[in-house]
Amino acid sequence: MTHTNFTIFHPAVFVLLGIPGLEAYHVWLSIPFCLMYITAVLGNSILIMVIITEHNLHEPMYFFLSMLAITDILLSTTTVPKALAIFWLHAHDIAFDACVTQMFFIHAFSAMESGVLVAMALDRFVAICNPLRYATILTPVVVVQIGGLVVLRGRIGVAVLVRGILLLLPFPILLRRLVFCQATVIGHAYCEHMAVVKLACSESTVNRAYGLAVALLVVGLDVLAIGVSYALILQAVLKVPGGEARLKAFSTCGSHICVILVFYVPGMFSFLTHRFGQQVPHHVHVLLATLYLLVPPALNPLVYGVKTQQIRQRVLRMTTLRNSSWRLIQPSFFLIGIPGLEESQHWIALPLCVLYLLALLGNVTILLTIWTDPSLHQPMYLFLAMLSGIDLVLASSTAPKTLAVLLVHAHEIGHTVCLIQMFFIHAFSSMESGVLVAMALDRYVAICHPLHHSTILHPGVIGRIGVAVLVRGILLLLPFPILLRRLVFCQATVIGHAYCEHMAVVKLACSESTVNRAYGLAVALLVVGLDVLAIGVSYALILQAVLKVPGGEARHKAFSTCGSHICVILVFYVPGIFSFLTHRFGQQVPHHVHVLLAILYLLVPPALNPLVYGVKTQQIRQRVLRVFDIKGQI
Repeated sequence: MTHTNFTIFHPAVFVLLGIPGLEAYHVWLSIPFCLMYITAVLGNSILIMVIITEHNLHEPMYFFLSMLAITDILLSTTTVPKALAIFWLHAHDIAFDACVTQMFFIHAFSAMESGVLVAMALDRFVAICNPLRYATILTPVVVVQIGGLVVLRGRIGVAVLVRGILLLLPFPILLRRLVFCQATVIGHAYCEHMAVVKLACSESTVNRAYGLAVALLVVGLDVLAIGVSYALILQAVLKVPGGEARLKAFSTCGSHICVILVFYVPGMFSFLTHRFGQQVPHHVHVLLATLYLLVPPALNPLVYGVKTQQIRQRVLRMTTLRNSSWRLIQPSFFLIGIPGLEESQHWIALPLCVLYLLALLGNVTILLTIWTDPSLHQPMYLFLAMLSGIDLVLASSTAPKTLAVLLVHAHEIGHTVCLIQMFFIHAFSSMESGVLVAMALDRYVAICHPLHHSTILHPGVIGRIGVAVLVRGILLLLPFPILLRRLVFCQATVIGHAYCEHMAVVKLACSESTVNRAYGLAVALLVVGLDVLAIGVSYALILQAVLKVPGGEARHKAFSTCGSHICVILVFYVPGIFSFLTHRFGQQVPHHVHVLLAILYLLVPPALNPLVYGVKTQQIRQRVLRVFDIKGQI
């Protein structure tokens, strides 16, 4: 084949299958994958924060551990979001350049993690075999203090980083010289080097040889170095007199050995299967290869958190707040429930409990219906699935504690728990508002640009919108608990509410709270103001387009597609705006009315949304009736 420009033979996109042979179980597999990813990000972030904030942990062992935690976060983040997009949104396409970039980062960060494990083995060797020279051999890494952030610039860390980049940089360069014909389907959940190389229809011997050389150079030399280190450690420990001293020496290596086994064993299995494991079922190989990049990042912080006493104690101090002065400034709160209606609280709890059960049952039904019916994998229903997921969290963040207050008089709530509840309430309210904007955008495109609907709102765009809604909710509301922690609370810790609401908590502070009030007002105006404006503009354009449509029936059909969404918008925004205005300007409104409406505001929309969409949306109604085997005319 003669050609002058290889780039014309690069496919526009590759198609990632996910886990071939287990397509029917993708939704269920996504649940443990998502939980492991959250555990990995949260656990490693806690490790990094603990090591940064605890000066007693500024030692080589913990610096290496923080490097491992950073690498774990980056390694899991390179694969899991795309894998979840495949499982949830069927977003199988990945651009050629994006595929090559993902492949580079996966292998580069894997090489860096292997290098960090070697450095940790070296640290254990020096600590056990040359304890008197430990401080002189492993001199403290250069630490620069910039605004409270510790930046590590150790030579070992730089060497690990440079090795990972330089050794893996030829991968994408060599891949770009290959010719790809029509076989652009990758039987994997992410872009792996050998999986991509096997698709090439030109000579790929150089790619295969270099991939094998890098694997042997990185894994082979690193495993050899770790093996030699632990052989010398074992030799030194066996010379130590006394069983207790030996046990203590071995225990310092226990966490590291567990991490090494979890990292290398699945990695070697995946490497060997690609080259010699033709008898291994493909779905087993892909499943283990995906878990290989998820299990170590999720387990590493748990292993070190349990096995390392200093980290365990620091985390416990952060979570239990045992310091007496901290307790003085950060007291527990007392939730009254519904002030003025204490005698009727048991009866009020009954309809609230019914609403909560309706919210759980209805939204779970909506989620299962959309996930199990491929015909509903369209933008409108994917946004509805997002709305149902948010409603589940939003209702669950308030209803259990509210019912506990009303039914069993469990009025006390810890300071940290109160702030967490407050964050979840406001963050997920912001996310729900963002999803309603996205649904308005979907209706606008469907009515005003129906021929371009599938190209404008394709699965990739929907996934990015979902991520943007999630990130906006977290970033905008994360300062709420942070700013509240700086306030001083005296003796007035009674909240005249059934849950922890931002302004209700701020009003209890006996220190300056202007910043909290101003930021709360800014967020409310930014979220609700911009979102309501965006929805209003969308429906103004929709109304303008519909009025130009000839024929009353066509107009009625166009309006009916927006009916459910308009009902949901009114149910969500009207009580929310009322609650917001009452907190600031509604001194004449009876307090029990305000509290009761604020409770219903977080329960009525989650309970009504699935009913509204279930009744108004024919596809969902038909699917639910088929699931329950209800026969008759729909």
